[in-house]
Amino acid sequence: MFNQIRDVKYALSALEESSVISITDEKGIITYVNHNFCQISKFSSDELIGKNHNIVDSGFHPRNYFKSLWDTISRGKVWKGEMKNRAKDGTEYWLSMTLVPFMNDSGFLYQYVGIGTDITRRKQMEESLSKTMKDLHDIKNALDESSIVAITDDKGVITYVNDKFCEISRYEVDELVGNTHRVINSRYHSKSFFKLMWETIKQGRVWKGEVKNRAKNGNEYWMNTTIVPFLDDRGVPYQYVSIRTDITDRIEAEAALAEALQNDFRRTVQNLQNCVFKIVTDPKGNITYTLCEGKIAEELGLTSERMLRKTSYEIFPYEVAEQMESYFRRAFAGEPVTFELKLSGNDYYITLSPIEENGEIVEMVGSMIDITERKKAEETIRYMAHYDSLTNLPNRTLFMKNWQRRCSKQNKKMRTSASCSSIWIDLKTSMIRWVTP
Repeated sequence: MFNQIRDVKYALSALEESSVISITDEKGIITYVNHNFCQISKFSSDELIGKNHNIVDSGFHPRNYFKSLWDTISRGKVWKGEMKNRAKDGTEYWLSMTLVPFMNDSGFLYQYVGIGTDITRRKQMEESLSKTMKDLHDIKNALDESSIVAITDDKGVITYVNDKFCEISRYEVDELVGNTHRVINSRYHSKSFFKLMWETIKQGRVWKGEVKNRAKNGNEYWMNTTIVPFLDDRGVPYQYVSIRTDITDRIEAEAALAEALQNDFRRTVQNLQNCVFKIVTDPKGNITYTLCEGKIAEELGLTSERMLRKTSYEIFPYEVAEQMESYFRRAFAGEPVTFELKLSGNDYYITLSPIEENGEIVEMVGSMIDITERKKAEETIRYMAHYDSLTNLPNRTLFMKNWQRRCSKQNKKMRTSASCSSIWIDLKTSMIRWVTP
């Protein structure tokens, strides 16, 4: 078909604009490359002609890959496959290749024509997807190891539970999936408690709280729970992911603490897994520590000997002390106070309980538990809910939240009665909408 170079050039002209083309002799020495080959490889034709394709070898493929290729075309058969090459500047690119052997009238191979299509972007997307899938698998494993996880649909029907959920609830997976969380309802909380929870997550907002559940064997346990709604393109929740931490020990410790207040308080709290402390207001109005015990206190070096009669400013960094002091004063003013605190690289959850005499708060008892793993899990879920898993770009849910917040802020700044409006152009439907917060 192609007996002369002139005929080859005529045939190649039709592919010039759409393909990456090269021709080699029977030994694999390049005799021709088109403009697209030079453009993608960053080599000039003078640098390529007279060389073999080792000049663009990326080192990605094993020797057996090329051996199979040469075995195929040496027998006069067409070879098809994907090839990862390296350009002159070091960048790598992928081609979908078809190698066609040409024979002369005597039946001898005298040249090979390679026709390629640039598939670099597709391969990058495949690699990105593969990495994303691996990351998601790693995230799932991390969540399964550190937290009690459940997923429900928009109606609250359970679609997934991890092993830790089954372990603490004593139910099998098939006893939970397809049911709602009523199966572990302890009847401890009021209907209004769950009504408020559902109102929150149905609006697309994260809900946090402490829930008392009942296992299959009748045992009751407490969960520190975070529920994250996943929203569709319309901003409507389509599933809810809940991350829980078992805080039964903390609740029981607090109950034991209340019972032990009249007994040997310090000896009791020294053996607790959390940190328990007492604070009072001295005659000068300073809030000082009178006790700090427990395993966490030991780990942080916050023992009673170190903290006795000292203020937060004498023990902690100024920013931490300021935060704690603010919450302490609110608690002494009669407010119910719980808060989270970052200390020494870990996250802690603190509950303050007042001790009253004759209607007056005389001291405050604090309980502190480590929630570092739960916070990491929450951040992971929050990221998954607001960023695209493939591109890692913010999704529509995050955009709408930020947009509404900015519009609200702008309206507050405006002195007239006019409000802030925006034009929203939906690129998928080409529709233009007036959107007013």
